[in-house]
Amino acid sequence: MTHAIVRTWTAPRGGALSTFYLRLVGALALIGIVVVLVLPQFADLVPYVVLAIWFNGPQSPVVPAGFEPVLLLYGQFYSPWVIAALGTAGNVVAEAINYELFALAAQQKALRRLHDSRVVVWLKRMFGKAPFVAVAVCAAAFPFWIARVLVVLARYPIGWHLTATAVGRFPRFWVLAALGATIGIPAKWLAALVGVSLLATAIILIVRSMRSLTTSKA
Repeated sequence: MTHAIVRTWTAPRGGALSTFYLRLVGALALIGIVVVLVLPQFADLVPYVVLAIWFNGPQSPVVPAGFEPVLLLYGQFYSPWVIAALGTAGNVVAEAINYELFALAAQQKALRRLHDSRVVVWLKRMFGKAPFVAVAVCAAAFPFWIARVLVVLARYPIGWHLTATAVGRFPRFWVLAALGATIGIPAKWLAALVGVSLLATAIILIVRSMRSLTTSKA
């Protein structure tokens, strides 16, 4: 029985990247189950980590401020240190996925032409002077899609990118979680806002998928 489980877990699932993500999702699910069973008082943090991954994943540009209400909401019930740490961990997982998808998108013919454009060359040159600082600053205070594009165009190593992301995200998430505990926005309002953000993201993704199917059939 144990041997069968190990063999199933270690068997490749498509490409190396697909295998890694599937194992990662499985590991996170197992950790979530253990947390709920062993520490039921922290069961609410499992969906929080899922939301951290979802709102910072590839669809994050659809609802750019979707994760902020989540931070404000959970900041009312847990220490900002806990919320910042778990949120940063979820964000780093999502950012690993974003990095690979942006890298794949950059190989498309339409986007490869941008590599040699004057503006992109200038941006890559500026980014190359202090890439770690640039990513950390974008993660803390600016629209993060800028950093996502530049790290791919400049072929910045994913390890350093994820580290810089964590350095910038942790203080940002801590501040927002701490604000949630002090400014007194009703939890039901924040929960409703999170629900609306999730619904909006789902609707937009469904509409885009339907348009893609229609275009491919045409």
